[in-house]
Amino acid sequence: MQQSVMQTAGWGLHFMGDSREPEQESEVVAGESLHLGGGKMIDQCSLHVTDLERSRCFYDAALGRLGIPTGRAARSGVHWVGDGVEAFSINEIRSGRNARQVREAHLAFVARSRPAVDAFHAAALRAGGRNDREPGLRPEYHPNYYAALVLDPDGHRIEAVCHTPD
Repeated sequence: MQQSVMQTAGWGLHFMGDSREPEQESEVVAGESLHLGGGKMIDQCSLHVTDLERSRCFYDAALGRLGIPTGRAARSGVHWVGDGVEAFSINEIRSGRNARQVREAHLAFVARSRPAVDAFHAAALRAGGRNDREPGLRPEYHPNYYAALVLDPDGHRIEAVCHTPD
């Protein structure tokens, strides 16, 4: 039997710089992929990159500092697995009429501690990333929002964020 719980829609779906309160409530069935408030929200994510090997090296270095195991190579890309399932992947853009353009994306990965955010940032820069925002508190989001942002080799904004106090 599934248990239904009421959660405020938008909590955890907070857009950067959006300080509005949620306007409605929605029903979330417990045990589904969407968990608001500290749990998993996105099931999987994929980015298109222009150089698969360069991007694999970048993500292995940066995500490794967050405790995420090395990516596994597959036929068309590289996949990182969390809790036994593919959670993040990169795929190289192929030339030809079906090639897609790389568009900027913003991904935020959970860090378990503030030192992990710092280590992520340093590793990402050593692996060819460019600084977007130094590690630090972002009180405009909430008092414990500690994050760092880098640009990956294709210009995607990649963030590591810790929501817990020191």
